[in-house]
Amino acid sequence: MKTPSTWLAANAATAVRQLTDDLTATADPAVAARLIELVTADEGVLEALSDFLGAASRWTDAQADTAHLRDPIGRAGNEVYEAGTGLDTVPTELRALAATRVSSTSAHPRAVVVSAAAATRRSAVPPSLRRL
Repeated sequence: MKTPSTWLAANAATAVRQLTDDLTATADPAVAARLIELVTADEGVLEALSDFLGAASRWTDAQADTAHLRDPIGRAGNEVYEAGTGLDTVPTELRALAATRVSSTSAHPRAVVVSAAAATRRSAVPPSLRRL
């Protein structure tokens, strides 16, 4: 039976897969920073997933015959949360790299060679990324 929650979960998984595809398709560190930030920021994907796993851990603890599942689910929630906190400087570092690339490109405009393949990749970036 499909409930609103299962519909939301399926769409959340699809959205994360789209973020993955968008990240894979970009060569721009600033775009990568924004995509990573969507997942790692406060109120982002990792925090929401950690909150869900925490709730699942508490739920299993409160139910008959499922308390033994509390610890593994709780550990998974903690690991997801810790993964997010371990990545908190990544977007800033990627933006600094993007700024360095822009400044070095503008300092040496004749040294930059744009290939047809690179131009094709840039035009293939989905419209949603161009707004970031």
